[in-house]
Amino acid sequence: MIGQGTIDWLRGLQAGFYPASCSILRYAETNTPDGVEHAWSPVASSVPCRVDARTSTGQEGADATGAVERSISAWTLWVPFLTDVTEHDRVTVDPPDGRTFEVNVAVAKPSSYETTRRLACSLVG
Repeated sequence: MIGQGTIDWLRGLQAGFYPASCSILRYAETNTPDGVEHAWSPVASSVPCRVDARTSTGQEGADATGAVERSISAWTLWVPFLTDVTEHDRVTVDPPDGRTFEVNVAVAKPSSYETTRRLACSLVG
């Protein structure tokens, strides 16, 4: 059994690996007299994060100079343990990065030993 002191130490250690910050947005629909309005509402801002390319797709080709170009579409975002983020939320990395990702895979349910939260995402903007 891992003690709480060890978990706290691991969480503190993990906190040193978030070089960026982000905002978490949740999709919302509102019925109005003019119809349905669609919006992404902020759930949290200034959340520490790290962005990693997870895999590359099969989309490869040569550009005009003959160099091979590869499109990377699957990403992993890391945020602190117990961060409120769900499947289909959007995460916008704060400037200067500015990219927006959609969370594809539901985040694992919180556990006693969680030290960081891993999000499988796709780049949307």
